[in-house]
Amino acid sequence: MRQDWSLLKETKTLLKQYRFRPKKKLGQHFLIDPSAIEEILRAANLKKEDIVIEIGTGLGLLTKELAKRVKKVIGFEVDERLCSISQRVLAGFPNVEIKREDILKVSPDHFHSLGNFKVIGNLPYYITTPIIFSLLSWSKNLVLAFLTVQKEVAERLVSPPGRKEYGVLSIGTQFYSQVEKLADFKKETFFPTPEVDSSLIRIKMREKPPVLVKDEKNFFNLVKISFSQRRKQLVNVLAKGLNFKKEIISNKLSSIGIDPKRRAETLSLQEFANLSKLL
Repeated sequence: MRQDWSLLKETKTLLKQYRFRPKKKLGQHFLIDPSAIEEILRAANLKKEDIVIEIGTGLGLLTKELAKRVKKVIGFEVDERLCSISQRVLAGFPNVEIKREDILKVSPDHFHSLGNFKVIGNLPYYITTPIIFSLLSWSKNLVLAFLTVQKEVAERLVSPPGRKEYGVLSIGTQFYSQVEKLADFKKETFFPTPEVDSSLIRIKMREKPPVLVKDEKNFFNLVKISFSQRRKQLVNVLAKGLNFKKEIISNKLSSIGIDPKRRAETLSLQEFANLSKLL
């Protein structure tokens, strides 16, 4: 990490000025490495006409850099005091709107009138997965998302079949989007220092899923059941989870070229799609 005492000093000054103590349990860790901020800005390839939704404005220091480059920034901050602090820090930027709202409770309809937009955010570790799944259900106007997440979560998001990281999160994200890990950030990139490293990921929404399924709800229900006991053979997991006889499941798996003894983590999106049609 390239130390930047001015950015760290500004962060500490704001925390002291407003007598704010970051809450670890809420994932309140602030970026203090300018190279990480530069990495995010470069990856987002921001234009003057862009509209950006920021998840978690924190102290508003990244928000300030976004505001210098785009048409409008709409920030969501659930913490009342952080919301107040960032509103004061960003008072000189008329193109910034900070909302004290939980992003998980915001209706997708809220964004329909914005046109195309990008999402940028340093996600709290404890609600990363719900936020990502929420984003995937948003308006089709969401073009790209650039998110800083726990490194372990990033590995799960981008994992192909056959790896221990591959699971429900991998399939759900890859079904609706193309996801790529762009960079790793050491834990010292943040203040206070978290316990784990982070990664910057890019999510690009797909126009349509890469596989055809008749019923998405049934498809994902099948995926969840399949991974409910990921170390067991697929035939045993599905027989129990779907309340079918083992012989029936075995025959159905074999009929579409899936060895009943395989485990869920070895199946591709296409194989899960084929299985969901059959069952």
